[in-house]
Amino acid sequence: MSYLKWKRLCKTCGVRYAEVDNMGVHACKFHCGPLNRYGPGKWWPEGCWDCCGKSPYPTLPSGRRNPRFSAKFLHGCTGMDHSALQTSFTPSDNIPEKVWPRELCEALNDDIMSLKRGDINIKHKGLRINNMGEFFIERFDANMYHKRRKHKWDGDEKLTIEFKYFIKNDEDTLSEEKSVVLDRDATVADLLNKVDGRYLFTKVEVEKNKINGNTTIDNLDQNEVYKVKIS
Repeated sequence: MSYLKWKRLCKTCGVRYAEVDNMGVHACKFHCGPLNRYGPGKWWPEGCWDCCGKSPYPTLPSGRRNPRFSAKFLHGCTGMDHSALQTSFTPSDNIPEKVWPRELCEALNDDIMSLKRGDINIKHKGLRINNMGEFFIERFDANMYHKRRKHKWDGDEKLTIEFKYFIKNDEDTLSEEKSVVLDRDATVADLLNKVDGRYLFTKVEVEKNKINGNTTIDNLDQNEVYKVKIS
């Protein structure tokens, strides 16, 4: 029997699996942010994972039920493959097509054909194509990893928004594109306060296109080019 078909025990969740049915499927989960053990983190208070806002502790020190506890997120919030050796993966664990064993090639064939037809609804979620047009397997959901590291999440609900803008100075020159992460209900006034700007506008005529400070960021047209006047 091929070693890819040997049954293993996942170190994270305890599920028995075979690698031939596991690589790139992302059937397990891990926490991509720290557990705030000794104080608050970037987004969440002590006792919560900063990547999802959930807590592994069912009860509070007072003995009352912990409202942040969730059995669904106990093992993680970000998809990864099962592993008998690791509890997390990095890009260095990617598996290039040139080293795939025959059994793995056969298991991936249907999904590869689907991707070539433009169908992205595949079983092996970690199947990727690099800039050279070569297939490789990503052992964890890197896209979600980066989203959870940048934004505030409550479970699977994203609570923040990334707003992109340019800074316009008195010489009418623009900076490189900048971005800031804000609460979804943040207003233009909140944005200007965070970036030390005077007002936000769209076109060249500054005063005519100044945006009301009470406008919420989430309601702005994300296809528009916004500029911040800083002086």
